[in-house]
Amino acid sequence: MQLVKGSLEVPVNAKISYCQDSIISSSGNIIITGKGEYVSKITAHGSVEFETPGSLARGGVIKAKDEIKCKKVGSEGGVSTKLIVEEKGHIWVDTAYQNTCFVIGKKEYTLEVASRDVHVFLNDEGELIVDKFVL
Repeated sequence: MQLVKGSLEVPVNAKISYCQDSIISSSGNIIITGKGEYVSKITAHGSVEFETPGSLARGGVIKAKDEIKCKKVGSEGGVSTKLIVEEKGHIWVDTAYQNTCFVIGKKEYTLEVASRDVHVFLNDEGELIVDKFVL
């Protein structure tokens, strides 16, 4: 049983509307269709995407293998929110507030000023690139 349990993995997508103080994991993608997440730990083997305009990722950790697409991350009060993807991954955020931490592979960047249209990734030389417009 242990051999089969460790080697058999079927990608399963999870769709949620809202979560608070939760731990959510998926072997596929996680799609958030409603209000968003508050102080939760979300882990996807694929991607994490917030679909609803204005949905929030406020506090906690969001981790994905491929990409994270968020609408609003953090808060004006600077609540700590961490977004993590692997080295070849990308993070897109419509609006991110100060104290939002972006992690790509082993490189990390913490936002000091609220910004919009944020795109974080590693370039071909392995440098962390943070494209953004300050609010």
